[in-house]
Amino acid sequence: MSLIFTALTVLLLLVHLAALGQLGGERWSDRHLVRGALVFTLVLCCFFVEHLFGLGSLRWLWPFTLAGSLFVLRRKIADEAFWRGELPFLLPFAWAFVWRFLFPNLDVTAEHLTDLYFVRNYMDGATLPPPDQWLPGFRFDVYYALMHYAAALIGRLFHLSAGWSMNLGFCVLIGLLGSLVWSMASRWVASTGWRSLIVAATVAGGNGLAPLLLVLFKGPFVVGTAVTRLWANTRFTGVFDQNINVEWGRRLFGSVSPDLLQQPWGPRDLPLENIGYFIYLGDYHPPLAGFLLLFLALAIIARLETGAPPQNREDAHGEHNACGKLLLLLGASVPAAIALNSWVFPLQGLLVLGWAGWRLTQGKPAQFGWLIGGGLIGLALLYPFMSHFALTSLAVPLRPVPSIDHTPLAQWVAIWWPILWLMLLCWIRRFGEDTPSARLGAWAALGVLLLLVISETVYMDDPSGDRYNRFNTVLKWWSWLFPGALALLATLLISAERRAWRWLAAVPLIGVLCYTLPQLQYLVQQPKPHAGKLGGEAWLTSDPVNRRILEYLRVAPRGLVVEGIDGGAYMATSAFALHAAQPAFNGWPSHVAQWHGEPQHILIDAETVRRIYRGELPNAAEWLMARGARYVVWSRFEQNRNPGAFAQLQQQLAPSYVWRPLSDADGVAYGVWERR
Repeated sequence: MSLIFTALTVLLLLVHLAALGQLGGERWSDRHLVRGALVFTLVLCCFFVEHLFGLGSLRWLWPFTLAGSLFVLRRKIADEAFWRGELPFLLPFAWAFVWRFLFPNLDVTAEHLTDLYFVRNYMDGATLPPPDQWLPGFRFDVYYALMHYAAALIGRLFHLSAGWSMNLGFCVLIGLLGSLVWSMASRWVASTGWRSLIVAATVAGGNGLAPLLLVLFKGPFVVGTAVTRLWANTRFTGVFDQNINVEWGRRLFGSVSPDLLQQPWGPRDLPLENIGYFIYLGDYHPPLAGFLLLFLALAIIARLETGAPPQNREDAHGEHNACGKLLLLLGASVPAAIALNSWVFPLQGLLVLGWAGWRLTQGKPAQFGWLIGGGLIGLALLYPFMSHFALTSLAVPLRPVPSIDHTPLAQWVAIWWPILWLMLLCWIRRFGEDTPSARLGAWAALGVLLLLVISETVYMDDPSGDRYNRFNTVLKWWSWLFPGALALLATLLISAERRAWRWLAAVPLIGVLCYTLPQLQYLVQQPKPHAGKLGGEAWLTSDPVNRRILEYLRVAPRGLVVEGIDGGAYMATSAFALHAAQPAFNGWPSHVAQWHGEPQHILIDAETVRRIYRGELPNAAEWLMARGARYVVWSRFEQNRNPGAFAQLQQQLAPSYVWRPLSDADGVAYGVWERR
């Protein structure tokens, strides 16, 4: 039955998305750009409205939206050509869905629970900013989580859990990314095969290290080797470059400056997260939203650069209106970055400004009025969000990169050689060819060079330090720049009439696609005990003890759930609450404290909870009651952490909390204390 429900839910979602692509009319260019633009617009408008008043549950709405979608598609559903045209969206969606279906757990891996927490904040449809599910008494107004709001809209429309919403939202986002890359490429490249190569390299590929992974990190054909290679592609500089297991690789990449070796924190950790890495990892994290804005902007720019000349006055009027709307969207994409991935806000602005500069160099109008108008509309829609977020967000000043923090040259070239290769080809082509795509390619390559220089000379000085001084800046900026440069520069080269440019541009595309080798190995070899459990909680419910606790909390009256704390982050704390749709008393205290500017009460409360679960707080019941805690969980995690504390805790909580025994395993009681 679960497979039937999954199939029906996915079908409902895809029907809605297919209908969106048919709403723009021919003037907008293609269904993929229309779909991306409408999803972006609808989410932004709903985000604005719900800052004024929450819309609550939307489950009543889907029968009407389904009827409308079927009406829009009434002449398309049986058309084979229509569904072939949907493949640029469906295939990336399916690739992401395979990963989420086989590995659906939303657990302590990476930022899974953090992303689930972001989505869960928006699931109740409260007026925004919503009550914070990790910090009782506060509003969730400290993070740029518009993409998580979008995933929650899916769940609220189809009455799904936060876990389902996050996993399906992830697949939709990957589908949109692939289709927008296709939309951009289709404006210059006629061949379906070449477009497919560009999309595959952008969505599933790695970076320049991809073809080197097999020779730098040798090992047996086991899943552990695949995991090493998947991570090494992302966390190479400063981490995996220190673990190369071939001598020539250690000589090439292992050297660092003597000054750096003398410091206790050692080589700098400088990551680059490609889309393919996110698909493997399953993190529904803001860089993915930055990719969406990037490729939406590039698809719009491609449409504006290649629009067909109007044949008559009516065509000219329609083209003018369509271009005006697209320009408004392009302008709005810049402030939207603040709510989707604030780190790339300046890069998105430079992209749009760079395109306007290109127009001026070609003697064409830069359309600053439309762009500024779109930016102002975007700011107006985000004003209610900004009125909270701007007051609580951390200040991150721009600073020059210290000499000791620069990327080692060998590592930098190994990562960026595909982009350097494409840039060089674009410049060489420009010297021998004076076509619009050759001129644009050379200009785009200059822009990429400028952004590479910027990323190596300045950084955003966030609270991270030592070997992580540039970590977040590089993580966000490099990750945004690499796929955009790869897709745009390769497209413009492949559009050339001379075959040589196409095959030369294919070299880096094929190179980065080597990253699919460890992906496929992982897909085949990694155990899949929870395949198909798209709610993401099967890692909990596979244990009968934890399953009974989760089932109880799901049907219990709403109340704060207290769970034990191991460290500061990357632990199971709040997993029961989030998967049960209950507010958590504690989240990951190191994350929450950092987002809120390191207030002492967050860390003090976390330490107090640790003392409670060790049985060291005599007035535990009084302390918990004063803070509104309704449920106190004793699960496998608490038993494994402090097995001897149960009796003491039972005695301390008895005056105010009644013990609900939910399971007994090996003579140990498990359950929940509930406020009397």
